[in-house]
Amino acid sequence: MFRNQPLVVVGGGDSACEEAIYLTRFASKVFLVHRRDKLRACKIMAHRALTDPKITPVWDSAVTEILDVKLDKVTGVRLKKSQDRRGIGAAVRGRFCGDWSHAQHPAFQRGA
Repeated sequence: MFRNQPLVVVGGGDSACEEAIYLTRFASKVFLVHRRDKLRACKIMAHRALTDPKITPVWDSAVTEILDVKLDKVTGVRLKKSQDRRGIGAAVRGRFCGDWSHAQHPAFQRGA
């Protein structure tokens, strides 16, 4: 379903890093979006995620919108940088939450 497609994983803990590492088997690129400037995952898990060439960390950011969910597909996400409040976008074909609390965010509930 997501083979050779860019994906986004939201979170910075062990679960998010593990999910991002697993998805590299299928995805062309995995964006690991985290609201802080470093991961909360244990050192080994963080090292594995950050040294994987298919994983690109997106620091100090939060997902504000999932694009085209009304069409029953995901074509991208809108992100907001926490430090300067500017919005950016990423073209992705799927999104995954490394932490269930992220799935409770209104942006994810609108897309579900």
